[in-house]
Amino acid sequence: MNLQEIIVAFFLLVGIFFIITGTVGLLRLPDFYNRIHAPTKATTLGVSSTILGAVIHFYGFPPADGFKELLAILFIFLTAPVGAHMLAKAAYHSKIDLWKDTIVDERAGKRVIGEEKMPSEEKLEKEEEERTPE
Repeated sequence: MNLQEIIVAFFLLVGIFFIITGTVGLLRLPDFYNRIHAPTKATTLGVSSTILGAVIHFYGFPPADGFKELLAILFIFLTAPVGAHMLAKAAYHSKIDLWKDTIVDERAGKRVIGEEKMPSEEKLEKEEEERTPE
């Protein structure tokens, strides 16, 4: 087994690890917002590692060619997080319920569970008190 095969095996194993981790996260996490987080992060790294392993396998180490494959990795790193963000934003505006144990809804700027106020709520109240003459 030469160095190139070891490097290819390493990248393939890293890719498999991240893809399996994303799959487990998709199955085990409680609500849509959590479920979308795990596969997005994991598949970005998993698919990129797998493609990098394939580039090294077919073009050698360091890769003499494989520019298109490296562009595909860049495309994945740019589009997967943006797509997940847009899906989560659309789900939030469609009023898909948060997990029942969610404590803070940062987008709305309020606590879902508990009586304590978030710093943004306290700041708004102070500004309102300053503006209102007594």
